[in-house]
Amino acid sequence: MRSRLADKIGETDVHGQLKESTKTALGDLDERFQKRTLPNQLSLGLVGGPGFSLNALIGLTATKDGTMLPMASWGAGTRRLAALEVAAAHHAEHPIMVVDEIERGLESYRQRILIEELLVSPSQVFVTTHSAPAVHAAATATLWYVDVGGKIGRLPASVAVQQKRDPETFLARVAVIAEGATEVGFITNLLNRSLGDDLRRHWTCPGSVPVRCSC
Repeated sequence: MRSRLADKIGETDVHGQLKESTKTALGDLDERFQKRTLPNQLSLGLVGGPGFSLNALIGLTATKDGTMLPMASWGAGTRRLAALEVAAAHHAEHPIMVVDEIERGLESYRQRILIEELLVSPSQVFVTTHSAPAVHAAATATLWYVDVGGKIGRLPASVAVQQKRDPETFLARVAVIAEGATEVGFITNLLNRSLGDDLRRHWTCPGSVPVRCSC
């Protein structure tokens, strides 16, 4: 009986029951998805989900190679871009946008493009990241940090040169910046000898103590 009921519910034409204003909004969103080369031909259908409410079964779908797919089945990066497009479509109502770990599921070039687009968007955008390409692309943004004690601070504009030259510096727990290649080699060797091991092994994440050249 459950299987039969599921088949009948699955035949429901959800899209046909929408108001014209909703269909127009869905069409506008579909155009945005096409420009971003995301799955398109958007519709609404029964896609399943947790809970017993029928409303939980309604979700965004799109057509890919002739097959209708629910948004939940798309890749992580595609879902992230799609969610941002949905948010951008309502930026007038939601002038503040928060993106946690913007690099998740996105290749480096997509991260750079997305950051550049967010920089010129009309919304106030707050982004967290562990990605050097994302930090590098945020050339005109204000950088903030959270230290190991949980304190939050704003980095001065003077870090722009280092941000462009070596953005990985801002993702390290400790950064040592030397004048040239000779100094970098000397300091790296000195620290490794002092610790008796590769200094990177003494921190939770690899590369968390980068030694960089300032020229």
